[in-house]
Amino acid sequence: MQEQSPEGSKAALASYNIQELPFMVLWKNEAPSKTGYVTGLEPATGFPYPKPVERAAGRVPKLAAGEHYHFKVTITALISKEEIQNAVSRINALQRAEPEVAKMPFGSGARV
Repeated sequence: MQEQSPEGSKAALASYNIQELPFMVLWKNEAPSKTGYVTGLEPATGFPYPKPVERAAGRVPKLAAGEHYHFKVTITALISKEEIQNAVSRINALQRAEPEVAKMPFGSGARV
């Protein structure tokens, strides 16, 4: 995942293992400008739907008592057009298909 500045000279690159965090969530709060507009792009184990919806879709990791779930997310600052182009090339080489955009939980008729 990579976001770059409008002039293309600075960017941030987030790297993570998709086996550990298989979903990418884009969320936004379109509050009035007085209180602030917020958006987030986050790797995740599921979607930010109510727990029963996520559980029914099989997206709630189950941990035994005392068990831990470990994952690693690395954020890298890219400060030159060359670094950005290299990152874009690596990302493009990894992509095998267009991303799937889900606006509702998979296989769920539930309202959220």
